[in-house]
Amino acid sequence: MFHGGGIYGQNLFEILANSDEVCNKKSMMKVIVHPEKFLPDNIKTIFLEKNIEAVYCSSDEQVLKAIETSECDRFYSPLPNYLFKLLKKPLNTDIAVTIHGLRFLDTDYSWFRRQYQPVFYKRMAMLLFDLIKNEKKRNEKKQVENFLRTINGPILTDSLHSKYQILNEFPFLSPEKVKVIYAFEKEIAQLDINAIEKCIKKHDLKTKKYFLLISCNRPGKNALRVLAALNNFDVLKNKDFQMACVGFTKKQIARVKKIFPITYKYCRFIPYVPFEELHYLYRGAFCFIFPSLSEGFGYPPLEAMRHGVPVIASSVTSIPEVCGDAVLYTNPYNIDEIANRIKMIIEENELRESLIEKGYHRVIIIENIHSENKKIIIEELLK
Repeated sequence: MFHGGGIYGQNLFEILANSDEVCNKKSMMKVIVHPEKFLPDNIKTIFLEKNIEAVYCSSDEQVLKAIETSECDRFYSPLPNYLFKLLKKPLNTDIAVTIHGLRFLDTDYSWFRRQYQPVFYKRMAMLLFDLIKNEKKRNEKKQVENFLRTINGPILTDSLHSKYQILNEFPFLSPEKVKVIYAFEKEIAQLDINAIEKCIKKHDLKTKKYFLLISCNRPGKNALRVLAALNNFDVLKNKDFQMACVGFTKKQIARVKKIFPITYKYCRFIPYVPFEELHYLYRGAFCFIFPSLSEGFGYPPLEAMRHGVPVIASSVTSIPEVCGDAVLYTNPYNIDEIANRIKMIIEENELRESLIEKGYHRVIIIENIHSENKKIIIEELLK
């Protein structure tokens, strides 16, 4: 399923495929597709309506071969990480990419990161590897640098934060080469109230009586520090609130029970769900918590704002740029402060209502920027 950079890629594909520059020219665009991966119905419809040719590749090596042997003027990838190791030299085909920040520079090497691994000996192995973290970062940085030196087309990125992170780490790039393009998932259709209630009950939750955490199995999303905050301070005691945790694996849930027994009793663990169901969970939440340690852009807080849900969000990387003054910020590394913010949003009703109102306005601002960016996308990728 699409999320994060996948949404960005889907967005740019729709913009290009529906542009006059592509629509009015036969065989203007070919798209590399994995034959076994999910494609949403609207993307399939665009393929058929625009008569876009699909080039099927089931491995990274096949993608590189398709680029090298194609007669295309330009290859564009919205998620080029798979090419970092493969692309060693400039190709005859122009390459353009989107770089979604440099997350490897923001990797959390603390005790918390290791707890996402439920197997003891693997946690110990991670601890040993973490001792050489600086060397790991240097190696990854060198890989990205070698890759960027092969890029002869434009480099897009999804926030000013990401742009200047890239320019700071790789000063051989000129500011003019790196273009900021916000891309935002278009507004969803009207939600069925009965379907929302049914979904919430299915997961043993109560409407407007739960906090929502998503992508919980991914260390960078930082869910465990939120659970640690609740465990240390027991903020939800006697408050009749729950914590809906989306994405933990079964083994990770067992680990949560062991290390955070107080928090565990407030949690409802939900596997990854389809987009529509995730929107139901947003709509029913009392508050959305987004404690991420690193984001190139950060869609989820905006999605929560669309649904009239206040947000507690991390104060690092691109998140303040995207969310403006519409969220309650917290230091994502400080569990005392996370507990403070959760308690604040429970007790201060005027603050909560103010954040809801600001959230609606913030979504409109980001949507307007996205609309203005459409012309830039077409100009940059098709020039």
